[in-house]
Amino acid sequence: MSTAELSNIQILNVTDLVKPFTYAYHVRVSGYGQRTGKRIFLQPGFFQAGIEPLFATNSRNYPVYFHYPWSEEDTVTIQLPEGYRLESPDVPAPLASGGLCRHEIKMTISREGRLQFNRHFLFGDRGNILFPTNVYPQLKQLFDLIHKSDNHTLMVKQSAMLSGAN
Repeated sequence: MSTAELSNIQILNVTDLVKPFTYAYHVRVSGYGQRTGKRIFLQPGFFQAGIEPLFATNSRNYPVYFHYPWSEEDTVTIQLPEGYRLESPDVPAPLASGGLCRHEIKMTISREGRLQFNRHFLFGDRGNILFPTNVYPQLKQLFDLIHKSDNHTLMVKQSAMLSGAN
């Protein structure tokens, strides 16, 4: 994002082989949400926003191989504009695929209008990293569901009291 401003950059656990490598920072992106009248649409999955689905085609000629299992933990805090509130604070359902994959999103909102978005993703559990072509449709479907969940959009609406409406 070309308009992003980063500050308070921290890189943790670089030399610790036991703890996960972690980086943290504050980011400010003007115009990140899309405004329409009194509403703002935003994707709290900041790190996945705008990323294309992993698998684009419906068929595959060769097996799918991932070099290693991996996990991702994202925590994003979004300060809602003053006078705005979540209109429909829904959360995507967790996904699990028989020990192969887990994907879960949790969200909370504080009284001060801070939206806390937590994403947990694990893939390749039990060493499952090679997939023959005959299971490709199921693998693609799983990653399409994860992509949809990661790109979940929330609607934020201006409070009626501040907008002058009755």
